[in-house]
Amino acid sequence: MSKCILKNVQIVITRPEKQAQCMSELCRTYGAEPIMVPMINIRPRALSEADQSKLCHISNADWLIFTSTNAVEFAMPLIKPYLTKTKDSIQVASVGNKTATKLAKYGIDKVITPETECSSEGLLEHPNLKDVESNKIMIFTGLAGRKVLMEKLISRGAEVSLFEVYQRVAEDKVNKELVRQLQRHKIDVVFISSGEIFQNFVALYQDYITLNPDMIFVVASQRIADMAEEFGISETSLIVAQSAHDDMMLKALIDWREGEVL
Repeated sequence: MSKCILKNVQIVITRPEKQAQCMSELCRTYGAEPIMVPMINIRPRALSEADQSKLCHISNADWLIFTSTNAVEFAMPLIKPYLTKTKDSIQVASVGNKTATKLAKYGIDKVITPETECSSEGLLEHPNLKDVESNKIMIFTGLAGRKVLMEKLISRGAEVSLFEVYQRVAEDKVNKELVRQLQRHKIDVVFISSGEIFQNFVALYQDYITLNPDMIFVVASQRIADMAEEFGISETSLIVAQSAHDDMMLKALIDWREGEVL
């Protein structure tokens, strides 16, 4: 694979700023010209007194589940004082390998991750989470995130406590430089890693999307692709990555690009 496979390709990176920087650097290694336009901003969220009280009993938990790297970043300072008192049998899980890597930085290296798709649904398919009746499970996630993990575990008989340790704040202003580039039809690719990001991108740039029918959207799941098609984006303009990981999103684009070149 040529390191110039994406030379001069203009890519819009819509992740939150801190995560966008990593993806931007990765894109540049292949010759692309990334533009960082975060669609959401990540902010810490104060827990209620009731939730803070529950954290004091973390030693009674059977499972700790983290839904994202942001969940790890904002939860660990809250729970770290109690981790030394947890029982040896406690299990830790995450929805993907990137989140597991983040946990390792805090000394938690035994983490269960999905064996197939890196998502809540993928994690629910793990054999260790099939029989969780009467298990006490703490889930660390963001405010107003998907509840499929919690709901399914409850239906399996688990006692679930949800801790929404951060919040996503939607960007409400258009990026003037991006607008100029869209008006000049200079944008080739847009990376979309979540449904929420897609919805906000559409809310801010709807008129410009229709003006750029050849623009490619690399999305992190079929669910997001379905949302895009409902909006009116052609299936031929959609590339579905295996997961939202930076390397998987970029691999999907490079694989498609190599096919186009050939």
